[in-house]
Amino acid sequence: MIRLYATTIPLSRSDDPAARKETTKLLHSAAWSLLAVSLHRLYPDLFPGSTADSLPAVSKGEHGKPAFADTSLPGFSLSHSGRAAVCALSDRGPVGVDVQEHREIRGVSDIDGIAARFFHPLEQELLSSEKDPAMRRRLFFTIFSCKEACVKMTGQGMSEDFREFYTVFDENGRPDRILDGKTGRIIGCPVLTDLQMQDAYGAYTLVSCSQEPAGVSGPEHIRVM
Repeated sequence: MIRLYATTIPLSRSDDPAARKETTKLLHSAAWSLLAVSLHRLYPDLFPGSTADSLPAVSKGEHGKPAFADTSLPGFSLSHSGRAAVCALSDRGPVGVDVQEHREIRGVSDIDGIAARFFHPLEQELLSSEKDPAMRRRLFFTIFSCKEACVKMTGQGMSEDFREFYTVFDENGRPDRILDGKTGRIIGCPVLTDLQMQDAYGAYTLVSCSQEPAGVSGPEHIRVM
């Protein structure tokens, strides 16, 4: 089972570099606080504290994936975007989670430019076939979140070439599995979850990913700041 938790921070949008850096710092802190609170609620005997500084020792993999040093403890993954922070907990091994605010694209001319750099050809073809602008934007963030959640789950992070694997969608248009572009091997099972953030200033996409199909609950909304 994968359990999802989410929180928002009441921040104002700003283009000032110093303000954006502070926002990122606060969201990072909120994500770790969310992890501590959710673990305390689920496993009060194992996690008697509910603050980030009460968490057990955390180690990092070769590419920076955080995990509890004690491998008997639940797997977890954190993400933040906009003013939302999310946490995923798994009792079935590694998990990855990614949240994306549907923000304006900066630094690249358009969605197609980013897709050309990071999407597998089949994903680019799927994106190009969607003519409705709103649906196309939603599809873009869904694909991107699937990729981010997958590399967090595998521990490869940004060292992985995002063009070397792709997301397969089911007949209802929801992500179903992630395949290696060369071998066709299943490398991840993504789940797209509706995320309704009361205080958020934009739409969000939330995707969790595990090695095998898993049930997903949540997200449960928790105030941590």
